[in-house]
Amino acid sequence: MKKVIFSIMSVMIMSLLFVNLNAQVTFTNYTDADGLANNIVYGGVCIDQNNTKWFGTESGISKFDGTTWTTYSSTDGLVDNSTTCIAYDNVNDKIWIGTNNGVSCFDGTSFTNYTTAEGLNDNTAQFITVDNNGVAWVATFGGLSKIDNGTITNYGSADGMSSDLTTFVTAVGDELYIGTLNAGFMIYDGTTFQAVGTAEGLLDNYVSTIHVDDAGNIYAGSYAGLTVFDSELTVTNTYTMEVELFNEYVQDVVVVDGNLVVLEYADYLSDGGVSVFDGTSWSLYTVDEGLVDAMVKEAELDNEGNIWITTGSGVSMMSLGAGIGSYYVNAQASVYPNPATDYVKIANLEGAFSYQITDITGRIVDNGQDVQTNIIDVSNLPNSMYFVIYENNGKVYSAKILVE
Repeated sequence: MKKVIFSIMSVMIMSLLFVNLNAQVTFTNYTDADGLANNIVYGGVCIDQNNTKWFGTESGISKFDGTTWTTYSSTDGLVDNSTTCIAYDNVNDKIWIGTNNGVSCFDGTSFTNYTTAEGLNDNTAQFITVDNNGVAWVATFGGLSKIDNGTITNYGSADGMSSDLTTFVTAVGDELYIGTLNAGFMIYDGTTFQAVGTAEGLLDNYVSTIHVDDAGNIYAGSYAGLTVFDSELTVTNTYTMEVELFNEYVQDVVVVDGNLVVLEYADYLSDGGVSVFDGTSWSLYTVDEGLVDAMVKEAELDNEGNIWITTGSGVSMMSLGAGIGSYYVNAQASVYPNPATDYVKIANLEGAFSYQITDITGRIVDNGQDVQTNIIDVSNLPNSMYFVIYENNGKVYSAKILVE
């Protein structure tokens, strides 16, 4: 009887692995037909304290309050319509906009503009962030500019930066994380710049995006994949096209409810999509699943858990739905050694258990029923990453292992 139960459970598990996200995820798309100023939304997205969404387009910025779209352009005082980045200042309730011709700060009524004439080191803003003190930081190919209550201070290699070619900046607590075109990323504590590059385990020194989660894990996206560091700057994982990703050209990263959401787009292939890892399996979403366009650029999480994705043909609101990742108990710490060579052991078992091991495509490569020992032989498995899914005492557990 137990064998029959496990056979049914196996089907259910594999169905959950590849259907649970697809069944839950939905896309709602917005274009200029809905009120967006322009379908080319390279300037990204930010979300204010009222859950209002702001988008940077090729024709100015668009504001969406859930019902009404409002557009602001150079005729309203914006320094330039071709926006490159956008950020929200939750201290002063202002919107900062980077463009190809300077930076604008919008207080809801008027724009204050900053260019090289006011002291910016470069008029083309690659990225912009606002820290907990309401200070704006602008990444450019001329270095980093700090705008504090109208006063501009510039930073570059002469100040200890590993490169002036900055591509990305985000403020986390009292620190800045700064991506570069050719020298990895830096962590700035207000006094010194600490460089992190390929010598420290980064997949590539061109860093396109950085995300730091609540546990202090650092997700550094590049055009060679995604590198994950812990808070001590030890590499804990890498994700590449060889194993997990749709392609290696990572554009942005979001972590939500235990799900890792990775935006990828390769210009030379004109192809891209969104990869989601729920802790057990990867799912890919492209235009076939409802994404408005393959050219994904940036993503932002709203206060309802929706992910707003900007593209070259509009905006997609991606809803992961309830219950994602809740089908399994995370047993990562209970399956060891990891990496494994000949076997893995499972701790904290209560009596016999049943298991299956799948490769990254979901193919079952091994299974067992009514196992009385806590050891699983993996000596015959080729070197790769696998998922161990097992049932014990009425609960289903999962863990990722590396066999080498």
